[in-house]
Amino acid sequence: MPSPLLTVKQVLRVPELVKLASLNNYTILFQQDGCYNLLKAEMSQLKQCYILADDAQARGLSVYQQANQTWLSTLEWVELTVKHQPIIQYNLNSE
Repeated sequence: MPSPLLTVKQVLRVPELVKLASLNNYTILFQQDGCYNLLKAEMSQLKQCYILADDAQARGLSVYQQANQTWLSTLEWVELTVKHQPIIQYNLNSE
């Protein structure tokens, strides 16, 4: 059974990034302004995550790519969303 896809579209505070690092049963995708989280050291705590490459590159973040990240093209992003259900948008305002 595929894991749920958790999408992050906003900048998170350090405690939220640490919480994401502890979620072993989720696939995590950073997109839109969520790519700014690449600037935070806590990103290295994530075992594996996905980055929408076009969004990160549009924000000038290409140099922040790490070994625990897989950068996806738009086609690969679509394939990822098809493979993982449900798709959950992480939202700070819902806490």
